[in-house]
Amino acid sequence: MSTTRLSDKRNAMTLDEAKTLFNSIAMADIKIARTKAQAEARIAKIKTDTEIKVAEVDPDLEAKCEALGQFIDANPQHFEKPRNIRTSMGSFGIQKANKVKITDKDACRDFVVDQKMTNCFEPTYKIVKKGIAAALEAGSKIPGAKLLKGEVAHYKVSKALLDKAKETK
Repeated sequence: MSTTRLSDKRNAMTLDEAKTLFNSIAMADIKIARTKAQAEARIAKIKTDTEIKVAEVDPDLEAKCEALGQFIDANPQHFEKPRNIRTSMGSFGIQKANKVKITDKDACRDFVVDQKMTNCFEPTYKIVKKGIAAALEAGSKIPGAKLLKGEVAHYKVSKALLDKAKETK
């Protein structure tokens, strides 16, 4: 359920008028949710259709790639100098490759930080709003942060109605 905060605190209408206005807002939110869900469904269908078309381009493509890889592995003498065979369509061959596989992320991070291997990690900082709020309430002055207290007007459209709208095709 999404809650939208409102900032206008004027009271220039009756309660019945406010209920009617809210119902109008809720209907718009429901229609928007339905429209977005329909768009997502169309996108999903396009992706599925594309995957089918890609697979139809050459059903044996994966087997062909594997066969080429097996040829390259079985015939290293063809790839000494030059290491790639060029054709009018591109090239294939052998190249050097490195890959780092982290098997224990915590152990790796702790080691490189403890050893001060600064080229192996980068620190990240994240503002913790609960901590900032507590510090501000305790009287700390923090540049770029202020504590806003008070009441805010809001509305909330029923999650069930929004979910139902998303299911509608």
